[in-house]
Amino acid sequence: MTRAQAMWLMRHVELDQNAHMPQEEPEQLTELLQEQNQRLKDLTRHQKKLATDLASSQEHIQQLQEQQLLFHKEQEARQEARQNQVEDGSKDRQDYRQDFSKIAQRLEDLID
Repeated sequence: MTRAQAMWLMRHVELDQNAHMPQEEPEQLTELLQEQNQRLKDLTRHQKKLATDLASSQEHIQQLQEQQLLFHKEQEARQEARQNQVEDGSKDRQDYRQDFSKIAQRLEDLID
């Protein structure tokens, strides 16, 4: 006998045994059905709560991402402002050097 044939035979013996077992009483079936219905309601309620929590979490994540983007933009703006200040300071120093050179040249011209 092959394995498949043995499995088939075992299944049919089990089905035959189940056919001879006493059936559940209608009251027990009603009670089981009510329990299953309550469990289904509980699971449905829990699923709705999870869906609400998920939506809330996704909204919070989106808000955090927007805040992060604003923060990075502000950082870039500050960095650019600092760079402009440095460049302006270098230009100012160069202008002062030129002005002092002109003044020194005029003083030399006046002295001579």
